[in-house]
Amino acid sequence: MKKETLLKKLETQHNKILESLDEIATLLEIDMDDDELAEMSVCFREQLDICIAENQECNYNDIIEYIRENI
Repeated sequence: MKKETLLKKLETQHNKILESLDEIATLLEIDMDDDELAEMSVCFREQLDICIAENQECNYNDIIEYIRENI
């Protein structure tokens, strides 16, 4: 698979993950009268964002950079 094709497919999947996170957040916001659920929803989204973008061991940007430099 060509590098640009791989990067494009990876970007598509990354966008799908972010869309799914938005859908989960929206679903959990339906009953915002529950403060504990609202807090859990925000925490869940923040933790997943950190895993995707800021994880020290490996994150989405690390993968993109590796592909660009080594494939």
